[in-house]
Amino acid sequence: MQATTTTAIEDGKRTMPICFTPDQLKVVEEYAKKKGMLNASQAIEELLASN
Repeated sequence: MQATTTTAIEDGKRTMPICFTPDQLKVVEEYAKKKGMLNASQAIEELLASN
């Protein structure tokens, strides 16, 4: 079963659903927690902005 998170792109003008396995989502959530972020969406936004 896949977990889905939705993240805002380009200052909230668009959203994009991203599918993860539960294990992948756990890794993203752990990354967010280590960086002091509130949720996985913030981590995804940061990672997308860095590319």
